Amino acid sequence: MKVNPEAELAAKLALIRFDGTKNAHQIAYDAGLLCGLARSHNRLMETACNRELTPRENKRVTALRTVIDDVLAFYIGRGKTKFDGDPRGYTVKIHFPDGRGNTFGGDSEGWGI
Repeated sequence: MKVNPEAELAAKLALIRFDGTKNAHQIAYDAGLLCGLARSHNRLMETACNRELTPRENKRVTALRTVIDDVLAFYIGRGKTKFDGDPRGYTVKIHFPDGRGNTFGGDSEGWGI
């Protein structure tokens, strides 16, 4: 049975920061938000492979990366996210404290969403 990526991310976030500052619903919301933002980022990276992004699209990429970093800062701190421009894989990868990953690149590549 395939695991829902949002549920898997929510479980991972809960293991890191389930100290009472956010309840399970808020953690699940953050996981869903992160997955949605990552999908938008991936679509823009696909567009960037086909043509040059417009200034508006470039601003959107910057905004997406900022929001993703802001949400993750609560759980793991800043600077733990890797953004990739190649849409053939995950374009957003998180480096969790436990060092585990879910990508073909191994644990060193991080957790792709």
